[in-house]
Amino acid sequence: VTFSDVLEYYEDDPDTKMIVLYVERIKEGRRFLEVASRVTRKKPIFVLKGGKSEQGKRKVISHTGALASSQEIYSAVFKQCGVIQIDSITDIEDMITAFSTLPFMKGNGVGVMTYTMGAGILSIDVCSRYGLKVPELSQVTLKEIEALFPSWAPPGNPVDLAMPHFVMGHDGGLALETILSAILCDPVIDGVILISAATPDCEFYDHSEIVSKLSRVHSDKPIVLWLYSPDPHREMAKKYEGKGGVVVFPSLERALRTLAAMSDYYRFLTGANNPSFSLDGRDV
Repeated sequence: VTFSDVLEYYEDDPDTKMIVLYVERIKEGRRFLEVASRVTRKKPIFVLKGGKSEQGKRKVISHTGALASSQEIYSAVFKQCGVIQIDSITDIEDMITAFSTLPFMKGNGVGVMTYTMGAGILSIDVCSRYGLKVPELSQVTLKEIEALFPSWAPPGNPVDLAMPHFVMGHDGGLALETILSAILCDPVIDGVILISAATPDCEFYDHSEIVSKLSRVHSDKPIVLWLYSPDPHREMAKKYEGKGGVVVFPSLERALRTLAAMSDYYRFLTGANNPSFSLDGRDV
């Protein structure tokens, strides 16, 4: 039984919404390319590839008795047929949760809202690593939110959520709602990450009602969160996720990597940036 056989079995199964494969070697490379290209237009396929390192390749040989092809070939095949390659077990949880909860990223523009600009700068670096952008906000958006910021710290992207407190005191909820709504309306933004603290016993950082409400109003753009303070029992995360419409991640890297995967998959479905790749019938 090959991977192509399994994909064809699950292709029209109404109870299967997503497919996860652990792969060491794929037989019938041409058939896999054809079948996977068809199935991924109906439901996402995630692949965790074993044997990417040189030592891992040697273990694949001893495990399956087959020569492992280069990772570059696999990556090209997966990209061509819309398969989402993941790197770890935690990626499986992240992708399944996000793909079953959030709308697709329909572009690569990320709006970053953060209570600490250090994390905002890091988010720019991580976005760049995964092919996402942190674009300048439109003039309409900047005009709409500039009154919430002190004159010496005008708004931008990333948005420093600490600054409105210099203008509004500790009533940060109204500022966050105005800013998040404006950013979600901005055509250069395709998804938003909110970076906030996670102190379950402090209501100051609990914007779950606001975020959930706006996720329903702007249901075409995903909202994800990274809660950077200790939250050992995920109490604050449960408040956000319990109200629906958002996903909370334990790290900045995992949040933005997931947004990037959703953006890539949407681009595949719409035919954007889809390079051609052909096989000569070999196994890969």
